Amino acid sequence: MADIKVDVYSDIACPWCYVGKRKFGIALEKMHNTNPNIKIETNWHPYMIDPGTNINGEKYMDYNVRRWGGDGWCYELREAGKQVGANFANWKIWPHTLLCHCLVTTVIDKTNDPKKGDEAVNALFEAVYENGENVSDPKVVARIGKELFGLEESEWNNDERKKIVRQKDTMAKREMGISGVPYFVINNKYVLHGAQSQHVFFNAFKKVAGI
Repeated sequence: MADIKVDVYSDIACPWCYVGKRKFGIALEKMHNTNPNIKIETNWHPYMIDPGTNINGEKYMDYNVRRWGGDGWCYELREAGKQVGANFANWKIWPHTLLCHCLVTTVIDKTNDPKKGDEAVNALFEAVYENGENVSDPKVVARIGKELFGLEESEWNNDERKKIVRQKDTMAKREMGISGVPYFVINNKYVLHGAQSQHVFFNAFKKVAGI
């Protein structure tokens, strides 16, 4: 049983979630190296920041212009990312992420292993921001699901799974009142909102662990 449980609400189409995950990962590694007896379990939950995105995804600049008039705001994002290995080397598409969440939740449900969910999230982030892939495309998501987890597309790309993801998304927004991600809940008690520094995450872990 984990000493610390972290529930993360996040979206593949959220570049700050990508940066936040990198910082969170650095803190996890530091915690493991300095306090190896403390077990931390991370559970990923679906959240769609913009369900109105074209179902096939939208080109990077087209989306930025439509939403904000340009991509000037991304300068700070990219600078923050570089410091933690989120390089945004080949970011071409703003994806619609329903299928991404279908894959991640299926991986978690079928393996009953939160670490596998973490692997799925990593792979999807890498695909979008570093490899220039469109994870709105079921073929792209299917390749990731098959190569990494041996899943057939029919196991996650179906109406039942889509309904589950939409319900979880609605619960996060309406019942939990989450209005932005990344959103971290530690031991069902402490909340960290946004791409906090790795130091904030690490100190939060120590506080919860009582060390």
